[in-house]
Amino acid sequence: MATTQDTIPSDAIESHTDTSPPSRTRRGRFLFLSLVIVCSLSVFISYQLWQALTELQRHTRSSLQPLTEQLSTLTQQLQQQQLAQQQQASDLQQLQQQNRDLQLRLQQVASQPRNDSDWTLAEVRYLGAIAEQQWLLLHDAESTQTTLTLMAQRLQRLQEPTVLPLLDTVNTALTQLKALPKAQWATWSQQLSEAVLNIPDWPLASTRQQPAEVETPAAANVLQQAWFAVSDLVQVRYVDERDLGLLTPEQQQQVATMLRLKLETVRGLLVQRQVTALPVAIQSVQQWLSRYYSRHTPAVHELQQQLSQLASFPFQAELPALTALSVQLNALTAPAE
Repeated sequence: MATTQDTIPSDAIESHTDTSPPSRTRRGRFLFLSLVIVCSLSVFISYQLWQALTELQRHTRSSLQPLTEQLSTLTQQLQQQQLAQQQQASDLQQLQQQNRDLQLRLQQVASQPRNDSDWTLAEVRYLGAIAEQQWLLLHDAESTQTTLTLMAQRLQRLQEPTVLPLLDTVNTALTQLKALPKAQWATWSQQLSEAVLNIPDWPLASTRQQPAEVETPAAANVLQQAWFAVSDLVQVRYVDERDLGLLTPEQQQQVATMLRLKLETVRGLLVQRQVTALPVAIQSVQQWLSRYYSRHTPAVHELQQQLSQLASFPFQAELPALTALSVQLNALTAPAE
């Protein structure tokens, strides 16, 4: 009789042996693989962190470089401002020292006994220099005459025989100034301003003016209408005038604009009293008027006369007495220096 133990198959025995706990070798392999994976992850993460740190450092350096340059520039500017402030402080100290020195000298001069003759001679010399500048630089006869009158009053106050020749020279200069024609600066400037405003109404040399309509008898009116009919076909002008009929309206406007600019130049020289350059500017205006405008136009003829008067005015007349006055003043005050 067979037992149950003998009938157990071999597969059952093998399966029974497979359910046993893992051996130490398998456990060691698992731990080794885990350690390798952890190390790999650590290396990967460390590399990523190193790259991020490197990028952050590069970005930080690139951001700090402009700030560093700005800080360096501000530092240099601050140093320059400090140097400028130090220089200004030094200049201020020098000015204060000079002011104290001047005040001290002024007190010394004020404490000394006053000599009226020296003060009056100093005033006379100063007035003489002012009169010479007013005539030679400004060409102002009225102001020069006023200054010389004050100078004569100072010389009369001295009552010294040494200043009598100087007083005679001053009186001679006053006589020469009174003999000169008076320069009407304001009137000339106003006349030129009016001429500048009226330039657009002036016809050119080849432009025909339409006569104003006036009340005439019937016969004269018929003749006038006949003349208008003929003048539409035939152009009548003076023989000494140029034919400027080919100028376009734009060119005619440019001619008027150039004349306006030239007149403004003459007026500006009159206002500034720069009489040295005045003749050249007046000649330029006269040439322009003769070239493009008819001299038979009343306004043009009047302007030509005004310009001729300006060109012939003795702005730079010589005053021998004023030159002699300067020499005498230098000779008179030389010993006092």
